[in-house]
Amino acid sequence: MEKPDIRKANDGKEWRLIEKYYQKKVKAIRVPHDLSPRGILRINAKIDRVYSEARFDAAFARERYEFFKEKYMLAKKQANLHFKQVKGITAEDREALVLTHLETTPLPGFNEPILTLVERWRKRKIFMDAVIDTLLQKSGMMINGNGALKLDAQGRGDVEGDDE
Repeated sequence: MEKPDIRKANDGKEWRLIEKYYQKKVKAIRVPHDLSPRGILRINAKIDRVYSEARFDAAFARERYEFFKEKYMLAKKQANLHFKQVKGITAEDREALVLTHLETTPLPGFNEPILTLVERWRKRKIFMDAVIDTLLQKSGMMINGNGALKLDAQGRGDVEGDDE
């Protein structure tokens, strides 16, 4: 399954393919209860491959979210100032006009309203954060498993302890 580029993915089919791609990759990494040294190396390699790719997508999603969040704050201030100049509207009317403006008017240089862009990248950031968290959790399980194997080997006398 080829994953679309997160930087160019639309909110429809392309984004769903990215979600399915990562869900499939993460679910395929299973940490068994009875770990062997060879199994630890194999599973760590799988985690590393997915993590490396996901980390870049997560960083991009976070950057885009922060970028559009800043643009949103600026656009909100500008719209507020603009609507303050309109005579005869109440503060509630102004808030409604500002919100409607942010929901419907594209930012200069963009084809979509700022609220659409903020929401898109917020959702993508949350999803990618979940992918990263899950991979880190699986990696932690591997670290614990590796530690248990070392303790077991020390207990059997197969390996010298580090207490020198």
